[in-house]
Formats: sequence, structure tokens, C-alpha cells
Amino acid sequence: MIYFTSDQHFGHRRIIEYCKRPYANTHEMDRDIIDKYNSIVKENDLVYHLGDFSLSKGAVRSILPILKGHKILIKGNHDWCHPIHSKSPEKMTNREKLYLDHGFKELRLEDRIYIGDRYVNLHHMPYFDEKHKDLRYKDLRPVDKGEWLLHGHVHTSWKTKGKMLNVGVDQWNFAPVSWDEIKAVLDE
Repeated sequence: MIYFTSDQHFGHRRIIEYCKRPYANTHEMDRDIIDKYNSIVKENDLVYHLGDFSLSKGAVRSILPILKGHKILIKGNHDWCHPIHSKSPEKMTNREKLYLDHGFKELRLEDRIYIGDRYVNLHHMPYFDEKHKDLRYKDLRPVDKGEWLLHGHVHTSWKTKGKMLNVGVDQWNFAPVSWDEIKAVLDE
């Protein structure tokens, strides 16, 4: 099975407040997200993490290895290995190595896959929209060419908007969402 998820923000204390997550602290949040993830994902499943896994090196080292499945990271702005955190190629190589050494099979900025009868783009950020209140990262956002986009980044702002589907944990009961669930939304 293939799954998609985003925006776990492991070890990020302030995300509980920002998104009104139902947790008293990061330990409780991290434990619940890990338990839900591992209750769904099997060892041979593929999981696309669409960014903001964790900016914490400690969380990458301690949490990533215990998550099941073959994992691909589409880098988010709150991942230490995202290019916005360093202009130095040497530093980026070391940061990417951390994520690869602890469980991600591949690191990408974006991807494009086939779901059902259509191509779907994968990116951490939604398509750029001049009308949206968050105009940051304009140059990092994918270009809307009319295809579906699976993304994260917006947390509680929306689950679907036009041809954008937010796979962030805040929209999916803090758990990954399956290929079949995604396909059902795209087919509606």
C-alpha cells in the first residue's frame, strides 16, 4: 500500500498551540502520531512524507528509525535538509545525510506520480495564490498547470481547495492517508 502524510512537526512544542492540537506536550503528540502511523503502515508499504517531518535533529535520529515502511521525504520548510536553511553545499550534504542515515530512502523537493487515471504533483507547499493571506515562499511553490496537487504546509486552513489536497496530519486525525482514500477524493 502507498500512504501520504505531512506536517508531523515532531518535537515542535509551539505547533501544539499554533494548530490547537489536542496534546499537552510534544511527548504526548509525538507518541500519538507514531502510534497511529505504525498501526496503519506495514513494513513493506511506501510512505510519502510531504514535508515538515521535523526541524529537530534529535527527533530525526530518534523517531524516524521506528516508523514503519519505505519512506520518501518531499522536503518542507521545517525540515533541516530543506535548501532554505543553508546555501552551503557541504552543509546541505551533511543535513541530507542525517535524514538518509536515519530512515528516508530518498529526499526530493517535489515529485509527480500517477494515481488512477491522472498525474498528481507532490510538494510540501500548495500552489501560489495571490489572494491567500500567506504570500511567503512564492518562489518555492509549485506552478499550477491544472493538475491535482498533494501537499501540506497549511495545517488547518483547508483539506481540499480546488485541485489541491492537504495530506497534513491536522486534517487526517494525525495519521497517514492511503492511496485509496486519496483516489476516492480525486474521483469525486
